[in-house]
Amino acid sequence: MLNMQLAYRLCPNVHDPLALFEQLYVNDHHSFWLDSEKSERPNARYSIMGSGQAQGSIRLAYDVNRESLTLDGPKGRRTMAGDFFFLLNQIMESVHVAVPQYLPFEFKGGFVGYMGYELKALTGGHKVYQSDHPDAGFIFAPHFFVFDHHDQKVYECLFSATGTAPQWPSLPASAQVAQKAETELRFVPGAVDELKLSLEDGPEDYICKVKQSLQYITDGNSYEICLTNRARMSYSGAPLAAYKRMREASPVPYGAYLCFDSFCVLSASPETFLRVDEGGLIESRPIKGTRTRGRDSVEDQRLREDLEASAKDRAENLMIVDLVRHDLNRVCHAGSVHVPHIFAVESFSSVHQLVSTVRGHLRNDISTIEAIRACFPGGSMTGAPKKRTMEIIDGLETCARGVYSGALGWISFCGGAELSIIIRTAVLHKQIAEFGIGGAIVAHSDPYEELEETLIKASVPYYSFSTESEK
Repeated sequence: MLNMQLAYRLCPNVHDPLALFEQLYVNDHHSFWLDSEKSERPNARYSIMGSGQAQGSIRLAYDVNRESLTLDGPKGRRTMAGDFFFLLNQIMESVHVAVPQYLPFEFKGGFVGYMGYELKALTGGHKVYQSDHPDAGFIFAPHFFVFDHHDQKVYECLFSATGTAPQWPSLPASAQVAQKAETELRFVPGAVDELKLSLEDGPEDYICKVKQSLQYITDGNSYEICLTNRARMSYSGAPLAAYKRMREASPVPYGAYLCFDSFCVLSASPETFLRVDEGGLIESRPIKGTRTRGRDSVEDQRLREDLEASAKDRAENLMIVDLVRHDLNRVCHAGSVHVPHIFAVESFSSVHQLVSTVRGHLRNDISTIEAIRACFPGGSMTGAPKKRTMEIIDGLETCARGVYSGALGWISFCGGAELSIIIRTAVLHKQIAEFGIGGAIVAHSDPYEELEETLIKASVPYYSFSTESEK
């Protein structure tokens, strides 16, 4: 058992997350920034940032094909064989953290990072494709910052051995800066011209796969198939410059910038995969149903009302709600799983989305990691029924999804977790930005409308990496 204590102090002269990240972490090969600063959603309160290169930090990388977990830390590199969820659970349970009696933020230290889609091989799926990047990547940072955007406070946090006085690192004076002025936004939401993207499946191929999906549904193999295409763009600029444009274009509750040495993950996800509190309350907020924003208020309201009334989009959403309820019922107290909100329209800068909320209470014998395993991958990225539909997806798609459509966020040593579904997310590697775009296919889907929806979803990552946006 490793015993640690967490201390925190206020940083009265630090105000702007972007400025602090640029000063402290932009040149680090391993770093993270979970970014909710610009989101208007009430529960999007905190941003977290830190480095995986600081003294005492630990980095995890998992390869699902080899079933091998690599740890890089103060004692060098170690490799462990086995199931990712089992190994991570062992690591989390081996750490005991003493925290102050009153801690004014939710994240009490732990691992920050992502789980890629191919981890499905450990949760009922099959090993079919191999990702170009680790199937999971996480960082433990013993020194990190938490921004409370509601109370406009910034906390500096530090782990140390139990019973020792914390040795606070000195911050460069240049990190203590006033908030920068907002840049002028030039992002215009809407479908991206497919000729501007390098697509894994061209328009005709994607439409053909939608038709194949419809046949699977007609034949009774699935109710809903979440089909993904892959887009690529060249980008030679700085990764953080692209993320600056992404966060301005799409203020969401789950913005993220993760750096893992040779690649970066840039995310503008609006969707909650799982949120778990220390008392065992668990929540998922699946999104299914999308409309672009209108060019004026009248058109915008019409599109919003069209989504709200759409029988097809409600059917998509309801099937995933039922799937999430099924997943949660496997790990929650009997009778505790319920749906407090269904078919709510939430609006973001580029799209309107149909969102439902499913909640339950974990059984006492279920850990947070076991709950994550039971629900992974998120049903909104597979379809229903999950196991058979993942097999169909394996046949329809031609390469690994990788990071895309997995889960991203934090898992605390104290039992809490908050993870987003990895959508509206790009991986930048060797001057190529790659991102998934897709949608849910149901019996009433129109193949040409499904293609249009994927191009709408491409708008934020396209803008973020487009040289046109730099002019």
